[in-house]
Order: sequence, then C-alpha cells, then structure tokens
Amino acid sequence: SAVSMQMKKLEDMVGDSLFERGSRGVALTRRGGELIVNARRIVSLLDETAASMVAAPLGGPVRIGIPEEYGHAILS
Repeated sequence: SAVSMQMKKLEDMVGDSLFERGSRGVALTRRGGELIVNARRIVSLLDETAASMVAAPLGGPVRIGIPEEYGHAILS
C-alpha cells in the first residue's frame, strides 16, 4: 500500500527500523518513538510560526494628508 511504501521510505532515509511489523499490526520501535517525539515538536513549531505570521487586524482612525496647494483644488 501507499502507506507501507512511505513507511519503508522513511526507514530507508533514517537508516534504521522505525516500525515493528507483526501479525497484530504495527508498533513503533524505540527509534520510531524518538522520531515521533521530534516530528511532533517540528509540527508544533511550524504551527506556532504560521500563527505568528498572521497580521493583526487594523483598527483606529485613518488620517489622510495632502499638500495644501492640492487641497484647495481637490476638496473645494
């Protein structure tokens, strides 16, 4: 399956077994447990970074300034 292929690809990338496969399913190895702790920290940091990048809504009065010589011609 696609998930099994991704699991194998991840194991190949780190060069170690991350999952114990058995008749009752799949469980994390010690190294897999270490990886998931770090992966969760990375995802949390990404979420925090994305949240900090969102601009706060603007509020308050708006002031517009133009030179006096234009003001008489435009506003009158």
